[in-house]
Amino acid sequence: MLKMCVSRALALLPASGESDGAGAAAVVHSAKAVSLYDDGVIAHHPGDLRNAANWLLYGGALLWPLQGLAGVGAWFTRFGRPPARGAPAPSAGWLWLTGLSYIALAAVLLRTSPDARFFMPGLLFCLIPLSESAARVPYRKVWLSALVMLAVAQTGAVLHKTYRLRHVPAGVGEAIRYLESAPPDPNRVFMYPEGNYRLFPCQHNWYLGYRLREFWKADNDQRLRMLRHANIGAIVIKKYMVGTLDKDMNNLGIYPDQFVRDLARDARFEKTLDNKHVTIYLVPPRSEAPAPRRSDGGARGSLRPTESSPGRPL
Repeated sequence: MLKMCVSRALALLPASGESDGAGAAAVVHSAKAVSLYDDGVIAHHPGDLRNAANWLLYGGALLWPLQGLAGVGAWFTRFGRPPARGAPAPSAGWLWLTGLSYIALAAVLLRTSPDARFFMPGLLFCLIPLSESAARVPYRKVWLSALVMLAVAQTGAVLHKTYRLRHVPAGVGEAIRYLESAPPDPNRVFMYPEGNYRLFPCQHNWYLGYRLREFWKADNDQRLRMLRHANIGAIVIKKYMVGTLDKDMNNLGIYPDQFVRDLARDARFEKTLDNKHVTIYLVPPRSEAPAPRRSDGGARGSLRPTESSPGRPL
């Protein structure tokens, strides 16, 4: 809760940047500020419930049939045969109260970025009475076998997705080794922080103090000022995360293709590594004078996978 309050307060603060000209200042203040907790922010959260597919992937293949069986079991309890003597009593209402109160609180706190994993603790308390109710449905061996097969299939899908998210592509590994052997100055990179950010030998910055939308709207001169202000020495572009940015700039989990093309055409940003998965540009030092654009029209910055470029020795 404290983190949310601080982030909202930071989003309300005026943008602080280097004032190298009135035009640049106009670019900064005309852009919409962004907070991690804005309603329209969409990033690469694996369990983001704003993505409809995650309702099926995280529990849906098993949860929804179980709820249906629980409803049928409740009907049998009310209108079917009375429970046999010695049958276990239904669970106490505190299970529902605990589970639903936790889910409601999580929904309020995570309303702008709901992630499935944070609802799981409360869901467990609700599954116990649901399972008890489902157990009263006849032909238990039939539907229970089907639920077990669904659970196995869903477990395999989740494990596959976990492996894919944790897998480090060969090109990313090459970039990590390169940054270890030739760290930028300052030793901080502009990079989207996937789970593999822990393997990088330098610090990273992505939201630029909640001014990422301003960064995308600006030209390269203003972007350069913002990067220097954030003490960033290099830009790490993950090619598999390059995409087209929507007009409202809601998806902050991609590298806009226009931004990548702008970098490729600007000779001030030296390309030091280029492989199938990653491109690294050095941010020029403050003393460097503006340079003309590359005469190759950006061919060096093609988004298509390429072999390692002859930059610095690895």
